[in-house]
Amino acid sequence: MPIVGPGLAPGLPTLAAPWLTGLRDWLRAEPSVVALAGARIYVGALPLGSTLPALAISRVGGGMGDTDTEDLALVQVEAWAGGGAAAETLITTVVAAMGSAPPMTALTVSTQLMGAALNSLVWAPDPDTDTARYIATMDAHVRVV
Repeated sequence: MPIVGPGLAPGLPTLAAPWLTGLRDWLRAEPSVVALAGARIYVGALPLGSTLPALAISRVGGGMGDTDTEDLALVQVEAWAGGGAAAETLITTVVAAMGSAPPMTALTVSTQLMGAALNSLVWAPDPDTDTARYIATMDAHVRVV
């Protein structure tokens, strides 16, 4: 059953933090992603002064599925790197890993990634520092088990 936080409508999934940390941990175990970013995969914003390349993941939208145990989330993945080609390689590697994850991939002991698909991909260097960054949004179907 979804966890409901203060001020939220009953039944509205607020599973994002637990399963996003599970997604982070799953990405940290994916050899193709680890080869590029190591363990530098963060939930939320990229910490100041982070070593690059690095990833930041967050939930930016979505809603409930057909049941109160499904979360149809819009996940944003930011790939930061020292140059455009490295950022592009990192983001395409993450998109491929998430898109090819088998159904029922365990994210936490109680959540599974049922599938993920690319929604959009944008070249978006940091406006202040011009640091290379690609942003992908992914449609992610997560189920509570």
